[in-house]
Amino acid sequence: MDQMHEQYRLAFFKLKQAYVRRLGNTIRIIDNIQDLGKYKLPTRADLLRTQALVHGLAGSGATFGYP
Repeated sequence: MDQMHEQYRLAFFKLKQAYVRRLGNTIRIIDNIQDLGKYKLPTRADLLRTQALVHGLAGSGATFGYP
């Protein structure tokens, strides 16, 4: 049972690390969309994309214990 528990712990750790690495890319995309507002009004598509990304961050973050 200990070996199984350790394998689960390691698998979860790897999954969590992969999630954290992807956060940087998602945040950069959100920052880029927000930066568009400095040069022109964001389109509905820009705002919907931002909303979807932020919603995804909140939902998947909760899965890993992030508020």
